[in-house]
Amino acid sequence: MAENDKRPKWVKVWISNLSELTDQFRNEDGAVDFESLGREEYLYRMALSTKNFEKSARAKMAWDAAVRDHDVRSENGKKGGRPRKEQEKLKEKEQNKEKDKPAEPKKPAAVKHSIDGDRGFVTVTDDEEAYLVTKYGKDLDEMVSILSNYKESTGKKYKSDAAALRGWVHDSLMEKRAKAERNQPQKSFAQQERERMAASARSLLTDDQIKFYKL
Repeated sequence: MAENDKRPKWVKVWISNLSELTDQFRNEDGAVDFESLGREEYLYRMALSTKNFEKSARAKMAWDAAVRDHDVRSENGKKGGRPRKEQEKLKEKEQNKEKDKPAEPKKPAAVKHSIDGDRGFVTVTDDEEAYLVTKYGKDLDEMVSILSNYKESTGKKYKSDAAALRGWVHDSLMEKRAKAERNQPQKSFAQQERERMAASARSLLTDDQIKFYKL
């Protein structure tokens, strides 16, 4: 950030943390992969960075809550909270304790496996697959097919295929279905009545009778 940036320190830290989160969605060219990040999340982070909340009510609520929390902390300090130097000493003491702790062994990275068969274009971890199956059910097969075909035809790679599935792939599938529903010709009232009566009849007949009457 610029040296003449006069925003409070907590604002700078917050926005810096948001930038680090956004960096996780950068592709090999260094550009942000907005398809995987998701439109709503992108608008949320941009709104906090620019303090323009017109396009993200969620960002406005988060900002107001943070400001209130900051004001309360400041007011508590004026009413006899710990002196700043004492706070800094305690913070430094805690940091030294953390440094003296033996380093914890790093957990091995979760192994990813293919979920589009032998094609191998879409890979996720076991936990990611379990979450996707629970959330999307039967739709997941079609979503995986969309992403697999897209990656094969474009050569594009994602840092997280699971994030892409949750983001633009799911949105694309919902848009495709909505468009197909809009383009479907409207049935006449008479046709709807015939289908309703046929369905009612099928519920009362045996399989042999249904075949005989061709219902």
